[in-house]
Amino acid sequence: IAIKYINFIKRQCPRTAIIYDTVDLSFVREMRRAYIQKNKDIFLVAENCRRTELYLAKNSDVTFVVSSEEKKILLEEDSSLRVEVVSNVHNITMPETPFSKRKDILFVGGFEHPPNTDAVLFLVNEIMPLVKRRLFGICLYIIGHNPPEDVVRLNSKDVIVTGYIQDITPYFERCRVFVAPLRFGAGVKGKINQSMSHGLPVVTTSIGAEGIGLINNLDALIADEPTDFAEKVVSVYLDEDLWNKLSINSIENVRRHFSPDVARQKIKSVMDELTFNDSHVEK
Repeated sequence: IAIKYINFIKRQCPRTAIIYDTVDLSFVREMRRAYIQKNKDIFLVAENCRRTELYLAKNSDVTFVVSSEEKKILLEEDSSLRVEVVSNVHNITMPETPFSKRKDILFVGGFEHPPNTDAVLFLVNEIMPLVKRRLFGICLYIIGHNPPEDVVRLNSKDVIVTGYIQDITPYFERCRVFVAPLRFGAGVKGKINQSMSHGLPVVTTSIGAEGIGLINNLDALIADEPTDFAEKVVSVYLDEDLWNKLSINSIENVRRHFSPDVARQKIKSVMDELTFNDSHVEK
């Protein structure tokens, strides 16, 4: 939305500092999507996003990104940019339900975001059949608003497509494993941070883990191929010691990198600098 208003704001309020908050870099996400789906039209979308996002960053005083990886990507495009990392913010909710009283697998994601639809189809069609060979009587819960028909059709006795649920805390408390088999995307994946903030162990891909500082087998389990992914789901589902280790380390990761205090300190330092630095006035 910034592309609609940035030039108007700069004309009308020339002394106002502008911070461009990317949320994530759309051109990175769309380029990865184009490769996965082998779609030339999406390559064109990605290139248009790249031009737009670089223009906004160039014409802002500071650009916020959510990870050091995306900061590196922007600076490789234009080393003159001022880029700061201000990531997702999550409060810690200590888990109350022990491993032994949990069951089932959880996926969360809004389906207006294409990576989530792709991830769910990949999960149900290629990963879960391998999981079910080892784990019997489990359900997969798929939570998220506006599921497309491809996802709704997955509904069965052991795949529950709930649609939108206002408070998903009970699912974080009763499920045993959170899965996020994302094959493309950008930024930091809030669904993974959210699960970790509840101490629910995560199995994800290298794309899902990007920007969060996850270490495989310490903070989360990471795999990209269906066989490896399924094996990791089974391992944490059955191993209480591994589950407890990942749960504790997940919470600590969020506390170190994604707490309100971390974000508050970074935003304050940027705002203080902009307040006392008039260099942006001449832009």
